[in-house]
Amino acid sequence: MAYQFMGFVFLFSLLFIAMASLSHAKDSLEVGQSINDGERLISAGEIFELGFFSPGSSKNRYVGIWYHSFSTDTVLWVANRDAPVANASGRLAIGSDGNLVVLQDGGTIVWSSNVSLKSNQSTVQLLDTGNLVLNNSGDVAWQSFDNPTDTYLPGMKVGLDLDTNVNQVFRSWKSKDDPGVGSYSMGIDPKRSTQIFVWEGTKPRWRSGRWNGQVFIGIQNMVPTYIYGFKLSNLEDEQKMYYYFTATNNSHRYVLTWDGIEEHMIWKGDTKFWHSDWAQPSTDCELYNRCGSYGSCTDENTPTCSCLKGYVPAVEDEWNRGNWTRGCVRRTRLQCERNSSDRGSLEADGFWKMERVKLPDLSDWYSDIGDEDGCRATCSMNCSCKAYAFVGGIGCLVWGVDLVDIHVFSSDGNDMYLRLAGSELETEKKTSGHLIAILVSAVVLAFGCIYLSLKCKKRLRVFIIRRRGQRILPVNPSRDEDLIEGAEDQQCQELPSISFESIAASTSGFSTESLIGEGGFGPVYKAWRLWNEDNVMEFVDPAIRDSCPQKQASTCVNVGLLCVQNRANDRPSMSTVIIMLESGTDDNSQPRQPTFTTERSPHNTESSPYDLRLLSANNSITSLTGR
Repeated sequence: MAYQFMGFVFLFSLLFIAMASLSHAKDSLEVGQSINDGERLISAGEIFELGFFSPGSSKNRYVGIWYHSFSTDTVLWVANRDAPVANASGRLAIGSDGNLVVLQDGGTIVWSSNVSLKSNQSTVQLLDTGNLVLNNSGDVAWQSFDNPTDTYLPGMKVGLDLDTNVNQVFRSWKSKDDPGVGSYSMGIDPKRSTQIFVWEGTKPRWRSGRWNGQVFIGIQNMVPTYIYGFKLSNLEDEQKMYYYFTATNNSHRYVLTWDGIEEHMIWKGDTKFWHSDWAQPSTDCELYNRCGSYGSCTDENTPTCSCLKGYVPAVEDEWNRGNWTRGCVRRTRLQCERNSSDRGSLEADGFWKMERVKLPDLSDWYSDIGDEDGCRATCSMNCSCKAYAFVGGIGCLVWGVDLVDIHVFSSDGNDMYLRLAGSELETEKKTSGHLIAILVSAVVLAFGCIYLSLKCKKRLRVFIIRRRGQRILPVNPSRDEDLIEGAEDQQCQELPSISFESIAASTSGFSTESLIGEGGFGPVYKAWRLWNEDNVMEFVDPAIRDSCPQKQASTCVNVGLLCVQNRANDRPSMSTVIIMLESGTDDNSQPRQPTFTTERSPHNTESSPYDLRLLSANNSITSLTGR
């Protein structure tokens, strides 16, 4: 019985040890070890995972690296991208020579790290950076970061060996379901211009523009380096030029898609999706040299391509049909290009400023020139110089070759000074002068018209005042004061007369500032008419008429008419107005018809008790009635 119990304990212990070893996934392989299809290597921090996979609808099997804890279907690196295993018989191991190999059924090697090693005693380890490292005799003999697929991860260096000029490039997949080497590649410009290029085969497809220490100047609205830690290596201390970025986490990646787009992707944990922070090229104008030599591309224009100032289409028919590949040619030769006998009295060559420009490719960098004046002088002394620019963080850039790949931004960009013949600049000056002359003439003419109009109006007013004054015969001028008093006590027996000159003087020549009413056509009359017709919605502005309740509008109009009643006792106080607006009005607060004369009887608002006499003098009749 005791022996049976001891055997049970022994078997349980073996099972526990086996389960523990399985639960602790390994991150490395040694000589003699391998992983079969279905097994995994997982980095120590459980961030990345390596194993066999089939992309999309494909049944082929590849060895790849992907995220372990999120976005597990995002493959970052592929080993045997052009040599898939046809079935699930594949195996990853360290070969007899110490290299990392992928084998298929029968032991045939389909892929190898293929580096020279000091010995066959190698180990391979998957790090928490996503880098797969082959160590041999204590040295890093090979690593996946130096042999990228299509994805750029934090800590990875995109490099150019300055001794051998060998470029480390990323290569796109053939398609979404085929990780084989595609048509597009991405890397540093072999001409050492600090630019990132995307090539289609050997032909440039897109470029980033130069690095100014914070951003690539050819990427519009690019976020400065302090956000993602994007940096360029110190060229003086190292024999390799490379870019690297050190994001604070692994949720960032750059990828060259199968269709030739470079994208910066950020993982959003709340949505569980990758967000595209920016992508290049995203418009036609971002495609390399879209408009040919000496042509510029502007996204907002139709057509997008146009020749630079001073240049015309090389083949006009093709250009008009939208074929811009041949670009433009200079319209007028530079003075410095002519023979001395041909120069004569020609204007000297000069520079025309272009703003918000993605500067052209193929510039020469003068590191010893520290200001724009020096840069301008350098270009002026060389007749082959087509343009120059002085850029903060970079310095003086000069173009001695054809100007290609010019994109005019809506924002950002840099200033470029284009060299032109003096006659082209003179045309610009003449055009500007004509515009200024036209503008000044228009302003002077406008002020002259206003002055003459005011002067004529003043003279016409004086003339009318004089003519009307001659036609009025004063009647009982001594009774002028009795007008208001007579109306008050109803004892006015004669209509007093006031001279036209007195009225004109009192009203400042009948100016609009002295206007106190508009008679039967005034706003008060029209308001009363609309009120009686129960048409209050006509008071409301058409912009808010549909959203304004009729009851609310009626209350506002009611209060407004009460506030313009003739007698103070009929007008509500401000506190009453507030109560009316808050609680509405009732039948007892209905307005009376507003008056249109200086005074009315409080007992009768419909008619005036005063009898007005008609007075005549010298065949002129004047009738005065209350309004």
